Amino acid sequence: MTATELAREVKIPQPTLSKWHALSQAVMPQGGTPNDLKQLAGPVRSAGDKVRIVPAAERLSDNELGALLRR
Repeated sequence: MTATELAREVKIPQPTLSKWHALSQAVMPQGGTPNDLKQLAGPVRSAGDKVRIVPAAERLSDNELGALLRR
């Protein structure tokens, strides 16, 4: 199936499909799986965790906030 045929079938413009494909290739290495993306995303946080983290993060310096976001 060509990209144009797929676009017509799923009713999404072909340039949009191409952009999504390019982004997926940039994020997921060749032969990767959706589980690989889950590992890149980091831990799933509960609502309670988020309620505690956001106010605490507001008090951090830029460097400290950057370090927190990279964890």
